[in-house]
Amino acid sequence: MKAGYWVGAVLVLAMGAVGYWLGGAGGIVDQGGGWQDEQARLLEADAPCTLDASGCRFIEDDQVMTVRVQDPIRPLVPFKVYLETTRSPEMAEVRFTMDDMDMGINQFRFSPVSEGLWESTAVLPVCTVDRADWRATFRMKLDGEYYRMDVVFEAGR
Repeated sequence: MKAGYWVGAVLVLAMGAVGYWLGGAGGIVDQGGGWQDEQARLLEADAPCTLDASGCRFIEDDQVMTVRVQDPIRPLVPFKVYLETTRSPEMAEVRFTMDDMDMGINQFRFSPVSEGLWESTAVLPVCTVDRADWRATFRMKLDGEYYRMDVVFEAGR
């Protein structure tokens, strides 16, 4: 075989491996959370907020949860998302959607950083109709109960 064929074959295999990893095997993107949002108790923020460095705080019984990002969110630029909790969840993830738009699956799992602090690295796709209005749906399982928290925000351009 010619060298060009080998290079092409290696590239195809490498792209397949990266797709497999990003598709869930590497824990970056979870294709399904194993439960439906209807099963979760919807929590409301304790004050009007948006997804930024100051964050949004949710309180349920003795559980306090704060979600925030450090840097401004822009499409195609990776950013850190943080979840701070008073008790550690069994599972936590965030999903980014646009109302009335199909933006694909943009769901990311949180990993524990330290006691009460979880983080995830996320990336938003570019909206082809130039919209910037997003919804972050934070989902977590705590003591066998499912919770959901929605935060509406605008991504920069």
